[in-house]
Amino acid sequence: MLGFESYELRAPDGRTVGRDHKTGFCLGDRYDAEADTRVSGEPSEAVWTQECGRGQPERLRINEGLSPGYGDDYVPLLEGQYVDVTELPPGRYILIHRVNPGRDLRESSYANNAASVLLQLSRPDGNRTTVRILATCPDRARCS
Repeated sequence: MLGFESYELRAPDGRTVGRDHKTGFCLGDRYDAEADTRVSGEPSEAVWTQECGRGQPERLRINEGLSPGYGDDYVPLLEGQYVDVTELPPGRYILIHRVNPGRDLRESSYANNAASVLLQLSRPDGNRTTVRILATCPDRARCS
């Protein structure tokens, strides 16, 4: 699913100074978000369990989804899921994470489709970049 999720890094003045390079996602029912509780419309077991045509480059169509009550984690080290900060000067930045920006998936609410963190980049030894989280804003795109 192209363009489903994105990351952008912004300077405090709002300029975008970095973006992720993620190309697509394979959504599926990877875990029950609250195993002891059922939400409206949640199936009794995972429905979307395929791997979106992995190993089948000739495929032209793939069905994928995410059932109510299920989640799909993406670990930070997956290909393209990073923002390169090697050339940025030390300072404060805002990392913004957006999901389903085109509303390609129907949701009961789109209100929580952005989150952000205020972070401090530094290079204490002159080379290695360190990141310190100063604030987290789980339900909004602007963290200050």
